[in-house]
Amino acid sequence: MNTNENNYNLNEFFSTLGIEQIVCIDDQYRERSEETLNELIGIGTANGTEKFEELTGKIPQLKEIAFDDKDIWQMQFTKLWKELTEKDKRIIHSHLVENENTNDSQKDEESAENLKDLLHGSSQIPYQELSFSQWKAREAEYLEEENIGRTLFLIDRDLSYEGGRTDEGIYIIKKLLAESEEAACGLLSHTFEADNEVDRWEALSKKHDLDKYRFVLTSKSRLRNTKEESFFQNLKLTVLNKHCKKLKEKVSDLISETNDKSRQEIEKLSIYDFEHIVFRSSYSEGIWEPDTLFRLYGMFQRDVFRQKAKTDEYLQELTNKIRGISLLPLSHHSDSPDTSWKIRRLELYENGSHINALYMPLELGDIFEKPGETNEGRKFILLAQPCDLMVRSDKKGKRKPDMYEAILAEIEKPMARHKKKECQHLFYELPYFDKNTGETHYVNFNRIHTVPLCHLDLCVYQPDGSAKISTEQTCPNMVIPMWKDHFTHLKKDFGKTVTRYNEYKEFLEKKSVKDEIKKEMKKGILSLVLPKSSNSKKALFKGKIQPTKNGGSLEFNFRRAGRFRQPGAGDMLMKFAHKMSRMAFEHDFGRNTKD
Repeated sequence: MNTNENNYNLNEFFSTLGIEQIVCIDDQYRERSEETLNELIGIGTANGTEKFEELTGKIPQLKEIAFDDKDIWQMQFTKLWKELTEKDKRIIHSHLVENENTNDSQKDEESAENLKDLLHGSSQIPYQELSFSQWKAREAEYLEEENIGRTLFLIDRDLSYEGGRTDEGIYIIKKLLAESEEAACGLLSHTFEADNEVDRWEALSKKHDLDKYRFVLTSKSRLRNTKEESFFQNLKLTVLNKHCKKLKEKVSDLISETNDKSRQEIEKLSIYDFEHIVFRSSYSEGIWEPDTLFRLYGMFQRDVFRQKAKTDEYLQELTNKIRGISLLPLSHHSDSPDTSWKIRRLELYENGSHINALYMPLELGDIFEKPGETNEGRKFILLAQPCDLMVRSDKKGKRKPDMYEAILAEIEKPMARHKKKECQHLFYELPYFDKNTGETHYVNFNRIHTVPLCHLDLCVYQPDGSAKISTEQTCPNMVIPMWKDHFTHLKKDFGKTVTRYNEYKEFLEKKSVKDEIKKEMKKGILSLVLPKSSNSKKALFKGKIQPTKNGGSLEFNFRRAGRFRQPGAGDMLMKFAHKMSRMAFEHDFGRNTKD
C-alpha cells in the first residue's frame, strides 16, 4: 500500500496502535542453502531446464546461462546462485520444487514479499523476518523481552516446509500468549478467504483451546493489491482485540460489584415497602411479582453502575485507548460477515419460544403467524393499548367489559411502495425482522383485522404458542394468578361451544334425520357454532373442533411466534393512532392532473 495515497502514514498508524516493532515468522524466510542448490541442479538434470528458462522474466540474470549446454549451465548456475538475493532464491525454489504439486508456495512467496513492502517499505518501525528455524533459535530471547506487549507478531499458520506442523503458527501463538497477556498476535494463512475468517477463527480457537479474544485470524488474500487496505484493518483489530478483552473483563468486574451494591439496596427495603411494592401493587395490576422485583433491582443497578463506571480511571483509560485505535482513518471496513445486526435484533424482538414456554401474558407487539402454502405463511402484529390488555385482580380474571376485540395488522416483506415518501404514514418499519437475513419488514396499517381477544389469549396457555384449548386441559402452573382466573373463564366459554357443537353433531348422526337436512345443517348450523376469528366476511383464522368422549378441543390455525419489544412497540402504536386520526382535506382541484 502506498501511504501517500492514504490520509495517514504507517508511523502514525503503528504509534496509535502502540506498536514499536514487527516480527514476521514464516518458513518462506528460510535460507536456500547449498543443499538446495544441489536439489535444483538435480531437477534440471533429470527433467530438463525448461522451468529455469520460464523464470527469465522475473530473474533477468538467468538469461546469461546457456541452458542448452548440459555441462556449462550447471557451472554457471552454481556461480550465479551465490550472487542471488534470498528473494530470487525463494522464487526459483518455489517455482521448481514446491510448485510442482501445488500453487500454495507461490502464493506464500508473493504474500511474504507484499507483507514486507506494506509494513517495512514506508515505515520506520523495526521489522524482522524470521524463518521457523530462526524463531526456534531466538524464541527465548523474544519471550523474555520487556516490550513483548509492544511487538506485533504476524505468524504463518503452516510451517511444514521447515519441519513444523501445518498448525505450527497456532502453537507459537499459544506460547506467546502464555508468556504475556499484552502480546498482539495475528495468524496468517492462504487456506481460506477473507469472508471465512470469522468461522475459521471460531473453529481454530475451539479446536486448540485458544482464547479467541487474544489473537486475530487473517487471510493472506488481504495482501493482494486490491485488498491491502483491508489488511491494515485486520492489523488494527489484532491490536484492538486484547484491549477489548480487558474492557469486557473490567466491565464484568464492575457489574459484579454493582450486583452486590444493588442487592444491598434491595435488602434495605422495609417489609412494609417490599410487601406493598412487590406484591400488593403487582397483584392489583396483574403483574407477576418477581417482574416488579427485577424492575427495582434494575433501577438500583443502573444508578450504581453509572456512578462506579464514571469514576473508574482504568475504565476511562481503556475506553480512550480503544476509541483512538477504533477511529484510525481507514476507509476500508472488514470483509468478514457483519453479524452485529443479530445482536441488535435481540434487543428489538423477543423469541417466541421464550415467551411461550414461560406462558407470558398477551402484550402490545405480540407477533402471530398463520401457516400458508409457503413455509413462512402470513404474519401479524398486535396493536392494542397495553393497559387494555391487562387482566387485573379486581376483575376476577376478566378484562374491562368493553374490551372484547383487538387489532392485528399484517406484516409485509419490503416492496417499492414502502419507500415512497407519500406512503410513509401507512407503514411502520420493523428493522432486522427476518431472523436469518436481517431483512427489514413493514407493518401495513391499511391491512388490519379485528380479532376477539379471547382467541389470542389461548396462545398464552400453550408452550408452543398455538391457539387451542381443551375441555380436559388444566392451567399450567407457571401462569400468573390473574391469568389463571382468566383461563377458568376461557375454558368455561369455549367448553360451551364444544358442547353445543357435539350436540348438533350427535343430532345429525341420527338415522331419522334426512340426508338433505344433514347436508344443509353441516354447511350452516355447524359452521355457525364455530366461533369467528374476525368480523370480515371470510374469517382470518379458521376454527376446528375435535370431539372426544369427555368433551373436545378447539383450535385456530395460528400461533404466537414472537414479540416486538418496547419502546418500539409503543412507537408503532403511536404512529398507528396518528395515521387513524389524521385530518381529511378536500381534494386539491388546482393540481395538474398530469402530475
